[in-house]
Amino acid sequence: MDAALNAELEHIWSRVQAELALAVDEPTYRIWLQPLRARAFAHGRLLVEAPPQASGWIHDRFGRLLQASVVAVLGPDAVVDLVAGPGPRAGPRGELRPRAEAAAGGPRGALARAAGISRISRISPHLEIASSRPTTAAPPAPGTTRS
Repeated sequence: MDAALNAELEHIWSRVQAELALAVDEPTYRIWLQPLRARAFAHGRLLVEAPPQASGWIHDRFGRLLQASVVAVLGPDAVVDLVAGPGPRAGPRGELRPRAEAAAGGPRGALARAAGISRISRISPHLEIASSRPTTAAPPAPGTTRS
């Protein structure tokens, strides 16, 4: 990542973290929100990585707070993409490895590719959660057939 972009991302993320720290008690922040990492920022979208084992729980409990904190820092049009970290797929120094099946197209796809994310699923109008695990086809809904 370009040094200027990295510095901008770090500045944005430090301001978001300050907002989060003000909104919850210190143990809650330290356990659940401090481990979050900003991975990319483009086109008004902030890609935030959560520990893979806790990403769904963090989304459910703190998703609105995370979105509100990002909006407080970046403005009302900002969007958060919350993604599950790669877990054991991290590189030797913790960096994310790009994956061939990363989501394609548009700003979300570019952010996902930059962070090595294979899938981003929309959960709510302003907060998304993704997985760095390979995607598999979902079974057809009852009463339907595959084409």
